[in-house]
Amino acid sequence: MYSYISHNLKNTLKDKFLLPLGQTDEGCLQVADFFELDHILIGGDKDKLESYLKFIIQNLSSKYSSEELQFIINTHDKSIFCEFENLPHLYRGKINSTMPEILSNAQNLYRIYRDRHDLLTASNMDFFKYNESCISEKLPLIVAITHDYSLLKTLEEHHLICNLASKAFYAKNTGVFLIISTSNYFATSSFSKEFFEAYFSTRIAFFKKVTSQSSVLINSNADKLLLGNQLIFQHIDNKSKQQTIQKLRILNYEK
Repeated sequence: MYSYISHNLKNTLKDKFLLPLGQTDEGCLQVADFFELDHILIGGDKDKLESYLKFIIQNLSSKYSSEELQFIINTHDKSIFCEFENLPHLYRGKINSTMPEILSNAQNLYRIYRDRHDLLTASNMDFFKYNESCISEKLPLIVAITHDYSLLKTLEEHHLICNLASKAFYAKNTGVFLIISTSNYFATSSFSKEFFEAYFSTRIAFFKKVTSQSSVLINSNADKLLLGNQLIFQHIDNKSKQQTIQKLRILNYEK
């Protein structure tokens, strides 16, 4: 059964890359391992998901050096992430907001996790053991954030699927993680939703706009029961197909 880790965010567990989620009703902080979650789809209220993305960047960059962790940020509006334009953790030192930039970095990202997949398979090591072995240059953790998918109007569907996140199975266990956010999941095509179903088994949904059976949280009506200041975390284990759903209180992302 999938389990959460209740953890102090000031500490970092060995062989874990922790994503802060929210708090239980008892005030217990819940975090989960990126390596268990794989790729993440975030939907719902625009303001809250943007605050959450910023919180992720701030939190992780405070715990890891720029040699240990890099962010790739794709966005329809660069001003949303302007506070991070000088962040040393930023891949190639820039935020991508034009279609040529997004597609070029998508191709680079695909090559990175494909090559890592081959490297780790050939060495018969996982990500952490490879870095501990010091066989070669250490591999940094990479978090690629694409926001707001539903507003990337000028990008053709098949280009995003093929160039940005397709063949995502290569990224599994390589230390490369994809996060896609969408403030209006209904605007995505059925082709995109099939893709999300195949590769994004973890969803985080904030209240508002996520109110029907065709929402981000498929096969669940938990999102209909949300109160203010709550989110839904959903994970489907790829092996057992068991679904875990938990309501959590939203963290104070502005701290």
